[in-house]
Amino acid sequence: MPATPLLNFPKPLLDQLFPYHLVLDQNFKVVDIGDCLARIQPELAVGDPMEKAFTLERPKIGLDFDEFSENLNMLFAFEEKSNRYRLRGQILLSEDDRRIIFLCSPWISDLDVLWRLGLGLNDFPLHDASVDVLQVLQSQKMMVEDLKNLNTRLTNQRAALRESNQQLLDRQEQMRRLSLVAAQTTSPVILADANDRVEWVNQAFTNLTGYSLEEVKGRIPSSFLCGPETDPKTLEIITESNLAGTPFSCEIVNYTKAGKAYWLDLEVHPIRDENGGNAGFMAIQHDLTARRLAARYAEVEYSITRLLAEQQDASYCLKALLALIGKKMGYCAGLFWSPTEDKTQLTCRHVWAQPSIEDSEFLVYSRVMGFAPGIGLPGSVWAEAKSRWMPDLSKETNFSRLGIASNSGVRSGFGFPILANGNFFGMIEFFDFEVREPDSTLLDMFSRIGLQIGQAMERSEAEAKRAELLSLLQAIFDATDNGIVVTNLKQEIVSQNQRMIDLWRVPPEFLNPNQIDSLREFIREQLVDPQSFIDRIRELQADPRQTSRDVVHFKDGRVLDRYSQAHIIGDHVFGRVWSYRDVTDQAKSEEALRESEARFRVVAETASDGILTIDERDQVLYANAAASRIFTYPKGSLIGMPLQDLIPVGISHSFCSLQSFEVLGLNKSGIYLPLEVSVGESTIAGENQLTVIFRDITERKRVESQLQEAKEQAEASNRSKSEFLANMSHELRTPLNAILGYSEIIAEDATDNGHTEYLSDLNRILTAGRHLLSLINDILDLSKIEAGKMIIQPEWINVETLVEECIATVKPLAAKNNNKIVVHPWSPLGSYWTDPTRFRQSLFNLLSNACKFTQNGQVELSMQPEMIEGKEWTHWCVRDNGKGISEEDQQKLFTAFTQVNSSSSKNEGGTGLGLAITRRLCDAMGGKIELKSALGEGSAFTITLPRLKLSELDDSML
Repeated sequence: MPATPLLNFPKPLLDQLFPYHLVLDQNFKVVDIGDCLARIQPELAVGDPMEKAFTLERPKIGLDFDEFSENLNMLFAFEEKSNRYRLRGQILLSEDDRRIIFLCSPWISDLDVLWRLGLGLNDFPLHDASVDVLQVLQSQKMMVEDLKNLNTRLTNQRAALRESNQQLLDRQEQMRRLSLVAAQTTSPVILADANDRVEWVNQAFTNLTGYSLEEVKGRIPSSFLCGPETDPKTLEIITESNLAGTPFSCEIVNYTKAGKAYWLDLEVHPIRDENGGNAGFMAIQHDLTARRLAARYAEVEYSITRLLAEQQDASYCLKALLALIGKKMGYCAGLFWSPTEDKTQLTCRHVWAQPSIEDSEFLVYSRVMGFAPGIGLPGSVWAEAKSRWMPDLSKETNFSRLGIASNSGVRSGFGFPILANGNFFGMIEFFDFEVREPDSTLLDMFSRIGLQIGQAMERSEAEAKRAELLSLLQAIFDATDNGIVVTNLKQEIVSQNQRMIDLWRVPPEFLNPNQIDSLREFIREQLVDPQSFIDRIRELQADPRQTSRDVVHFKDGRVLDRYSQAHIIGDHVFGRVWSYRDVTDQAKSEEALRESEARFRVVAETASDGILTIDERDQVLYANAAASRIFTYPKGSLIGMPLQDLIPVGISHSFCSLQSFEVLGLNKSGIYLPLEVSVGESTIAGENQLTVIFRDITERKRVESQLQEAKEQAEASNRSKSEFLANMSHELRTPLNAILGYSEIIAEDATDNGHTEYLSDLNRILTAGRHLLSLINDILDLSKIEAGKMIIQPEWINVETLVEECIATVKPLAAKNNNKIVVHPWSPLGSYWTDPTRFRQSLFNLLSNACKFTQNGQVELSMQPEMIEGKEWTHWCVRDNGKGISEEDQQKLFTAFTQVNSSSSKNEGGTGLGLAITRRLCDAMGGKIELKSALGEGSAFTITLPRLKLSELDDSML
């Protein structure tokens, strides 16, 4: 058995020499695949069986290793399963194991196929020409074999064709005879071939269905005769019988060319060929539509009668009636119309429609229309009180919805009235997609249905009114606050409500009719005067038509008001109705009211404030002693006076305020008095009254005037102090700057001349002077702010440079307390419109404070932009992890000359002005400063400033 060493070649070399090679193991699973072959067959991977993508065409052997080994001298051809191209080439065996190497190339005779596979001529190796020659020779041999096989098949087919032609001639003769018979019958007839396709139909079929022979020839009958109501199981039986070649009959629903359903009795007879095989069938149809319609009409009428009987509310089930009739009768839409409350027009109450038309313009418009008597189909049925049929809406002159009906495919319609005892309750109309001629049987049926619905609606209305009345009476009976009991002429209890039981506190065991004597004894034991209670009942029993009202007193202090009248229907008295109302609280309230009035008069007369009661005419009804004293009138003389004579401006009867306010009163001498007044409103005996409470505040006004003068003097003194401090700060700073300057010069000279022993004292002078200058500057800034002389001079600044300067300045202070400064900027910082000096001073104050009061910690500076109502603001946050500030200290932290953490403050010094100045500077620059801190958690001071000019910010952003 020849073998090849090709598998020992490197993979790139093997792909270059044989780009379409395929290496298989003895089970014909892919071991390796050539580069070009992998490109046109990407779904084939190593490990896949070869038959996943290819089928062996030549030679005609199985996929067997031994058979392949025996046919190595043959040209092998495989066909690709999806793209149908072929691979042809030679089979070789490996030297060392049972592996097959298929050296092949695509067998392609059309360049278009080559391009479609994504291949070019350069994808074939140079040596492939010799392989092509072998392929051509083998191809010719294969073509000769194919021609021989084709000649054999053609010979057999010609013999079969001659036999079939004879059979066809015989069958045509048979069909000609059958067609002569079928053409003369009045029943529709269909002749079909062995594939169930129509070959011929008679004229009766065309007359019934509307289909001509040319329209149905070659088609399967079920494809054009069946529709929505055709039973699928019947179709399955027809198909099975045709396949078996057995005759059968059934009833089925078919559809005409226009889409109209009709019932028929179908007889199917198979047609046999000369060998007894199935050659087709003949179907004879008998129209059952009329009989079916009669049965359907009866079914619809029965279903409606049953629905009306089961549903007491006829109006509620009208929509179900529309759906029932519409679906069973095959209509496209149904509408119920009823008169409006004023009986001037009909409006649409309920609509049912097939899905294809339920959102159509026709129904949308109909839902909002109204028809007067005689107008349109609803109006004409209303006016004539009888059914109306419109077979073709396009020919109707009294149908205002014609245009939108045509657009929706509606062609015909009819309506019938709903009547009962001469009363018109409404009408129902149905519409169809087809032109339908009037059907008297159908109209008679719907006239009967209309009477049934009308009687049901009349009965439903009466029942609804009766139920409503009973429900109302029961609700009143149960909900009333009065206890009600009904007795007959024998004084036996007929009925009582729960309130009655509650008022008399009757135990449940006494409610039994057999316990009437115990109940009467229980009632008597509760009453103060049981005998008078019984005597009154006997009086009314003797005169049953008498009406009575009295009061019943109980031993426990309760009082019930009792009212009784006769229970009369027509001229007959059936008993008596008793009503009991608990008036205990009312009696107690009346007594309490009397006591309250007495207490009110004592309080009012002894009150130091004046009290006036004003009626609706703004006249005084009541005035206490204090009112007479304040207005200097004799007691009692204020009654009847107009309120305007006492308080000329500020109060009228239309005015009411529980909040106190100030007005001027006028005393009897004509002197105006300042009064503090509050006014309340009340309703007594249906009349609105005002209660005016007032006090004379003349003395308080005098004190307030003195306090205002003192306040103005204090403010003037404070301004003078601020101006003095500002001037003094300037005067102090001038000599101090000279001291600092000369000290620096002397220190430099001492250093240059080598007098280092003086440097320590000179540095103490400089440090103390600079500290004093800082204190003077803080006082000067605060004085300027308080004196109103602080001027903000904004300009466009580079914030990044300013921040770097502040950090550089504060770093020595941070290093002194072993603190680390961390900056979290965002990029780019850009330019800002602000006062650079005041901004630097504010930021430096926060950074220096954080470094000063934090030991061995970290001070962070972060910057965060925020858009507020379309404007950009910036939050500058200085955060430390020091000791933190208590809530109590936070309340006074921004107050001038105030310091917290007193021990640290003493060590670090300072005036306590830094944060107070920073807050006022932030306010002046249009921003604010906020603090968040907690003991042991550090502090975070945040300055929020606008990035733009203040003129570009609205008030809500400041």
